[in-house]
Amino acid sequence: VGKRARDVMSDEMYRDLAPRLEEALAGKEVVFSQKRTAHDGTSRNYQSIYLPHFDERDQVVGCYALSIDVTARTQAETELEEQERLLHLITENVTANIFYVDADGRYRFVNRATAQTFGLPPEEIIGKQVSEIQDAEVSRQIAPYIDKVFAGQEVTFELERVDEHVPVVGRHG
Repeated sequence: VGKRARDVMSDEMYRDLAPRLEEALAGKEVVFSQKRTAHDGTSRNYQSIYLPHFDERDQVVGCYALSIDVTARTQAETELEEQERLLHLITENVTANIFYVDADGRYRFVNRATAQTFGLPPEEIIGKQVSEIQDAEVSRQIAPYIDKVFAGQEVTFELERVDEHVPVVGRHG
């Protein structure tokens, strides 16, 4: 307290932060993220905001600074992105149909195998009602299972289908 920012920061930190301090002292709100090396040598991520402090004559007399260590959050976000990437890789390369239908009965996700089964690109399936994509007979057959799922029950079933979009093995002519 009572010291200049230059006197309490390392040369590298001051070089990085001085332009932002100048902006705040010029009356601008400054929001930024940065990666810094902590005293123990670990790399840390910070989210910072510098707010100008105005006096009663609307003159800037200083600035407030708030920096929050968000390292744990950014690590969790990175791990989540990696898990999502891996899940996407798996769901797109498995030959089973994988899809997600919301409570309104609309497709929100379909994998490549599902799109191939329906003979449509995923963007023509996503957002549509199950009844708009499935034929009437299939919709009728799966309706009880869907009702059970939306009632909170776990459901497993098999459905045999012959579809003009999917070749049937062993079928000739």
